Amino acid sequence: MTALATSELARYPEPQGRPHPDAAKGWLRRLWPVVRPTRFLLLIAIVGTMIGMAARTIVPAVLMLAIDNALDEQTDSIAPYAWALAGLTVISAVSGFAARRAMFQVGFRVETAMRHAVFDHLSRMSADFYDRSETGQLLARANGDIRAVQMFLNFGPFMTLSLISLLFALALMLTVSVPLTLITISPIPIVAYIGLRSRHPQLPAWWLVMARQADVATLVEENIAGVRVVR
Repeated sequence: MTALATSELARYPEPQGRPHPDAAKGWLRRLWPVVRPTRFLLLIAIVGTMIGMAARTIVPAVLMLAIDNALDEQTDSIAPYAWALAGLTVISAVSGFAARRAMFQVGFRVETAMRHAVFDHLSRMSADFYDRSETGQLLARANGDIRAVQMFLNFGPFMTLSLISLLFALALMLTVSVPLTLITISPIPIVAYIGLRSRHPQLPAWWLVMARQADVATLVEENIAGVRVVR
């Protein structure tokens, strides 16, 4: 039986992008060569998210017009406003689905490219390097860092665009009623303060969990390697 090459066994083609080797550049500029092959999907995700958020922002305005105008005895029925709400719901659902699908594709493809880059780099290291470094530590910490980048690409743009949507919604609310707007947004500073304060205890705990996972991966790798040597 003839063994097939790894490239022939792979379901998808090998990623083309690799992180920029210049450590003096920022992490965004170093990551751009990896994200660049998926820039079309990234554009779809950003545009779809903006359309969906704009549709959801317009919904309260349509409801306000329906309450102010359509419920008046001297006006027509509420049907046009109901159709407008239905159309906005469809637009929001379709654009949100397309945006999330594209953004998750970007995140997973970037994760795959970075895993290929890490594997290529570790494959070129000398035997002395592995005498000084534990394989389990390398793999566990690399998995943690790569997964953090993947999660940022999945949810980072959505959070940024959500903040922009909040500003538009705030402007719309201020045109309706300033006192009610102030009452509505009053919990936001408290929630932001709690979120910022929670970062300090969570970061050391996350590093500790990753270190313990690295220790477990090291033990598993050593046991598997020992079994192979005995065999």
